Amino acid sequence: MPMGATADVRIPMRPITVEDYERIVDAGILGDDDRVELLNGQLSEMSPQSPEHAGIVQWLTKRLIRGIADDVAEVRSQLPVRLPPLSVPEPDIAIVPAGVYTRGHPGELVLVIEIAFSSRRLDLGTKAEIYAAAGVGEYWVIDIPARVVHVHDAPAGDRYGSCRQVAGGTLRPPVAGAPAIDVDELFALLD
Repeated sequence: MPMGATADVRIPMRPITVEDYERIVDAGILGDDDRVELLNGQLSEMSPQSPEHAGIVQWLTKRLIRGIADDVAEVRSQLPVRLPPLSVPEPDIAIVPAGVYTRGHPGELVLVIEIAFSSRRLDLGTKAEIYAAAGVGEYWVIDIPARVVHVHDAPAGDRYGSCRQVAGGTLRPPVAGAPAIDVDELFALLD
């Protein structure tokens, strides 16, 4: 489908499962230039990254990797995670249990962080539902235009029981040894 196109709801659609998606990737049908992720059984185009988006990913990744011991957890940046039956998102940052994932993408996630500029509606809607349904304990959406971090926790079904907006102060990922993230310093990167 061309960018911006929508599915015709009159045509019965069969969702792509995680296993289907993995076979598509293994067969080389999707190339390096195909920036897509599987969300709720559909291939979803990923937005291009602005310099602000990339800078925040780099800044956060560096801090988290330096602060979290390898035997405690892994920090993954813009890599797939496996959330059967119908999603393989590529979060901007994910903290997963310690280990090397060469035989499959991780499916257990401690914290997911998405940086939202043009993807705000997707990140706060569909992706929040996907991560809650997968039992991701904490989900942050760094909302660049609003300059707030939406902190979701207490997943129940496909919803988070709690969501608060943090515009300053510090946040601490729910991982032993994780460094505090200074929200004021994070948003100062945009000035």
